[in-house]
Amino acid sequence: MNNTTKNPLISIAIASYNYAKYLKKAITMIKKSEFRDFEIVYCDDCSTDDSVLVIREIIEENNDLSIRLIENEKNLGILATKTKLFYECKGKYIMLCDADDYMVEHCLDKLASVAIKTDADRIVSEVYDVVIDKNGKEKILQKQDIPLKTSKWLWNLNHGCLYKREIFVKNHIKLDFIPDDVCLTTYFSIYSKSVAWVRKPLYCWCVHEDSAGRKKEKINNYRLVNDFDLAVTKIDFISKKCTDIHKEELELLLIKLYYLQIFQGLKKCSLKDKYTVYSELKYLMDNRRSKYLENIYIKNPKKMPLRKYAKIIVLLSASLEKLHLMKAGLLGYHLLSKVIYFDQ
Repeated sequence: MNNTTKNPLISIAIASYNYAKYLKKAITMIKKSEFRDFEIVYCDDCSTDDSVLVIREIIEENNDLSIRLIENEKNLGILATKTKLFYECKGKYIMLCDADDYMVEHCLDKLASVAIKTDADRIVSEVYDVVIDKNGKEKILQKQDIPLKTSKWLWNLNHGCLYKREIFVKNHIKLDFIPDDVCLTTYFSIYSKSVAWVRKPLYCWCVHEDSAGRKKEKINNYRLVNDFDLAVTKIDFISKKCTDIHKEELELLLIKLYYLQIFQGLKKCSLKDKYTVYSELKYLMDNRRSKYLENIYIKNPKKMPLRKYAKIIVLLSASLEKLHLMKAGLLGYHLLSKVIYFDQ
């Protein structure tokens, strides 16, 4: 391991749990960038596979790079592990990477160049969604384009982004609700003042059976509803600190989260469970945001600062709810999802 006294520009922070078979591809792609002012910090959350062994091999094989391994003494989960990485890293910027994903070639070159030029609090790039089948064959599912009209509150992918580490540290940011990327980007946005948008895909977000949130086990409906209720509570609290226009954006964030929870969170559920959980989530929205269908962005979709897929889901779902046809929509989705892969 190459020890340096100077803190690097970028810390590549990787929270890892049972992703041993993907770790070496990630390091291979990192090394394709000419930029070298970075450290890599792995935090292993008590993996039961060979992850720690693979990481130690990576460190040994790449002694020209600054790479550290942190091993949790007990399994902390994704929220606590990512929070821990905020404080373990030493770089001016943190780049959070999922252990099963990888960067495109020259990703770090481009992000570092923009960071140096702009000194923005957050640098955001576009992302490829990559499907990996059981034979390891890859296919690009979609490109997550940054819309022309966008908002720091509503770009909630933490993939392919740089974040100023001092904002996490000075404001004692701690991830405490699911989805973790919505939690991270929302808390960070309270304190960040500038975002640099890079309209080029620099990161591959991989979709496969081992991906968090895409596994085959049965969804816990009770937990899904409780997670959404907690997210509403947290975002409500944040909204009280914001200006009126930001309140509308945060309401749109909740609406987006509500519909994605229905269509993504319930994807593998039975039709009966879809109907049951939808009714419970709808009850929460009606009680916490009774006029959500009157949101200014739903009334004026041309100004809606959402990426394409999320915008389609929000507008289609809102239309179905206005017509009291959401259960018919869920039936159609239930049948289609058996033959077509949908991602967020």
